[in-house]
Amino acid sequence: MTGITASFFGLGCNWDATKAYLGISGNQSALVDFDDGNHVLFNDTYTAFWVGTSNDHQYAISGQYRFSIIDFDTESIVGSYWGYSQWLGAVSPVADLAIGMDPMSHEGMYAYDFSNPGSISFDNSMIAGNAPEGDAPRRAAIAPDGSVAVFCNVISDNISILDLQTNLPVAHLD
Repeated sequence: MTGITASFFGLGCNWDATKAYLGISGNQSALVDFDDGNHVLFNDTYTAFWVGTSNDHQYAISGQYRFSIIDFDTESIVGSYWGYSQWLGAVSPVADLAIGMDPMSHEGMYAYDFSNPGSISFDNSMIAGNAPEGDAPRRAAIAPDGSVAVFCNVISDNISILDLQTNLPVAHLD
């Protein structure tokens, strides 16, 4: 693919490895057919940050801001779910299920059921931790006497107060 560079976020291939799907430069992805030497570009997927394949290798599965399902046979997008940034992901080796995550913007995982690729089921309630906790502090302040620090935690959506003498949390506020 002249003028295009491949991303290093993963590669998915069909069962007999005659086709491969990957993220590429230009905020797009590509499906390459090794038998005929052609490729199809997908702008609607953005650059795939992670790639996997369905358990039967019928579909390439990719995640970024758009979770996408690409059919190797028809060389087309057969399903997508937009709106949740994800840098990492995995596809079940035995079912039409996938998990995506972005540990810098969301504490949990996004669960996708693509049993019906045209109508993907989505669940973003899989939080990865026990409350109370403080994840991804973005702002901090120290009390004038230096006894405590206060952190605003973006991912946990709470505030943590840390005792600076013991380095232990004193409180978490919703």
